[in-house]
Amino acid sequence: MVNDVSNFAVESFGQTLEQYGADLAAVRYFDTGGFDLLPYATLLARKAHDPVLAALTGVYEWQSTPLVFLVDGEKLAPDPALNHIRRLVAMRGDAPYLGVVRPGKLTLYRVSLDGDPPASARIPLLNIPAGEERATFPHLGNERPGTAFQSRKWISKVVLTLLSTSIEELKTRFNVPDNDAISLVGRALFTRFLADRSEERRVGKECRSRWSPYH
Repeated sequence: MVNDVSNFAVESFGQTLEQYGADLAAVRYFDTGGFDLLPYATLLARKAHDPVLAALTGVYEWQSTPLVFLVDGEKLAPDPALNHIRRLVAMRGDAPYLGVVRPGKLTLYRVSLDGDPPASARIPLLNIPAGEERATFPHLGNERPGTAFQSRKWISKVVLTLLSTSIEELKTRFNVPDNDAISLVGRALFTRFLADRSEERRVGKECRSRWSPYH
């Protein structure tokens, strides 16, 4: 019975995407195993420990590049959760859109690190006439903005600001000398990088082990 309900939910989700012109072969569901999920290993690792991300169901790719991260609207918590997801996927610097999927309805949002409320981040209906919703995903793919580059510039700016702030705080609050402050912040950043790489390898190994029995 549970599997029947789950299958119905997936079918309904897919039907809504098709209604807006999605090619279901380009949808990567995060609850399936496979090498095609390896580019999302770090995100999947975060998803496993963050309850808010339970609603993050998958990603729609256009020409093998992330275009729209997909959220199951039926699992989505109130507004703060949506902004949390928007900001998290923005840190990747690739897909420019977040799509909230509910039965028969797709709502699109900008992927960004800003603190705008969801209502402000919502994307209008792209001037697509009623009854021609199937043009939505092709339109998004063909009109894809240069968001990835802009996001990376923004992320770089945010990271540099955080590093500078951390160094200044060590110097002013804890009287740590300049060189030592820079060294401490650099070591902390490198340690986090190693932790993320370790988690990515762990998730990648799990994906391969789940995928291999079927091939």
